[in-house]
Amino acid sequence: MPNEKIITVFGSSRPLEGEPDYEDSRALGRSLAGRGFAVCTGGYGGVMAGVSRGSQEGGKKNYGVTADFFSAKPELPHEAAPLRRSASRLRLQRIPSRETR
Repeated sequence: MPNEKIITVFGSSRPLEGEPDYEDSRALGRSLAGRGFAVCTGGYGGVMAGVSRGSQEGGKKNYGVTADFFSAKPELPHEAAPLRRSASRLRLQRIPSRETR
């Protein structure tokens, strides 16, 4: 992992599969994977799920940093490495971080 290049993607959890924002984020994930980047997201649905799915389809690892304090259940079917945090501050510190432990 020391040489792994990771790009963090922020986006809405509202777009559904098949909607333009979801499909655009999926294409972005594939494009980033094709250029050698893994992705890190908030680990929930919408844009985050789309970019994670695209990354997986492109053959790269992706990370989802979720949180215990959200009432929504994480949507992680395409997350290779889910990381759960208990507080907002810890989640925000982890999302852009290259360290994934």
